[in-house]
Amino acid sequence: MYKLLAAGVAASLAAPAVAGPVVITGSEQPGYGETGFSAVSTDNRQIRAVGIYEAGSSGAGNPLRPFDAKVVVENQGGEDLYLVLSAYAPTNWIFSGAGLSSLKGVLFNGYSAQTYQGLNGSVAITDKTGIGNYIVSCTYTYPGASGGGCAAPTALLQFASNLYGGPVDSFIGKYSANGLLVTGTAAPGVPEPRSWALMLLGFGAVGAGIRVQAKKRVPSAV
Repeated sequence: MYKLLAAGVAASLAAPAVAGPVVITGSEQPGYGETGFSAVSTDNRQIRAVGIYEAGSSGAGNPLRPFDAKVVVENQGGEDLYLVLSAYAPTNWIFSGAGLSSLKGVLFNGYSAQTYQGLNGSVAITDKTGIGNYIVSCTYTYPGASGGGCAAPTALLQFASNLYGGPVDSFIGKYSANGLLVTGTAAPGVPEPRSWALMLLGFGAVGAGIRVQAKKRVPSAV
């Protein structure tokens, strides 16, 4: 019984942080699907990538102009956060949220120039935007190429991995998106639901065992 309890505690303490996905919360063209992946982080940082074609629709005959894309960052539970944001069209990324203090670096990529608001000077900015400077002109599907001249995210993810010294933990791609939620992580040492279940089961088993032992020690009435 005690071994079961110990196993539950050990599992909770040994659990690595899980990369919460980046959720697309807004889009002017909701008909397009989303593709991507989310993996388990093996260190104390999260590297998350987003690829879109545009944050808003320029419309027929209307020249491309910057559209706002809001990025809300939740509390990251003590994990360092690095973001990779790629867009083909000019985009103004607006950052907010309780987790901005965990944001250590942002890599901007894309065919057109990108601007941003809401970041302080402690966030390291890497600008790979514009003709002759971008890693890929655009990418918004995983794992293959997006079509229309937009590449697969492979080169972008590899560049980000080399830049930030670890594998990219998640990628989400969609043709159009103007709202992103960077969800929080389950920090190491915080039990997952399965671990809580094991712990509760273990506590119950230990309690039952104690009650049985106590009954055996009580002398029977003469």
